[in-house]
Amino acid sequence: MVANDTNRPSPPTNISYSFGGGCLKGIYSIGMKLPLPLLLALASGFATLVGAATITVNCTTITSGQDFRSALIQCPQFSATGFLSSIGIDVTDSANGSLSQSYSGPPQYAPPPGSSVGAILVREIDLVFPQGFANPFRNRAAGDGAVASGVDGVAFPFALNSLSRSMSLTDVSAFSSYVGSGSFALGVTTFTNTLPRPDFTTMLRSISVSATASVTYSFSPTAVPEPAGWVLMSLGLIAGIAKRRRYL
Repeated sequence: MVANDTNRPSPPTNISYSFGGGCLKGIYSIGMKLPLPLLLALASGFATLVGAATITVNCTTITSGQDFRSALIQCPQFSATGFLSSIGIDVTDSANGSLSQSYSGPPQYAPPPGSSVGAILVREIDLVFPQGFANPFRNRAAGDGAVASGVDGVAFPFALNSLSRSMSLTDVSAFSSYVGSGSFALGVTTFTNTLPRPDFTTMLRSISVSATASVTYSFSPTAVPEPAGWVLMSLGLIAGIAKRRRYL
């Protein structure tokens, strides 16, 4: 029990918000005025602020005048300081070009000259990673298709754009290939085809393909800017808590 409250020292009133020596003084003052549960919550919040981070990097873009056959996208490795917890990779590829579709069935069923014809194209992609992800990763879905139309027997354009795949890896034992100051290679093989149509012959006349990727690294930093400032902040909170408890 405190005998005389008038002997209690007054808390400092000069609060500094810089992360230097003045920070200790400011935090001390705050610690003297705030309730103890709130001080503990604030201390926990400061720890959370530096508990997680993400870095997203862009990979190279590859292009070709034909479908990719084991082409390589180069992606930067994780080079930050911290504990890596997950890796996310987003791959986007596209294809455009021209094709022709001609009737090849019984003559009596031939469409009139100049009739409109249509084709359904699908695109399949195989992705090969260094390790960890499904290897190879193959994805063929209804969303990878496109409908193109033109005149019977005449080349007409098609486009399959913004076909995206997203994958994630959380197996820490498989992270070694993705950590360092260099890059890792993502193997890409693609197939562009048309769905069969009875009595018609479809031919790809030309094609141009491209693919790229981005990588998102999620990690817990082991170092943050101005570490001395964070130490002082923590010491200030502790000092404030201790001082308050001293007079309870």
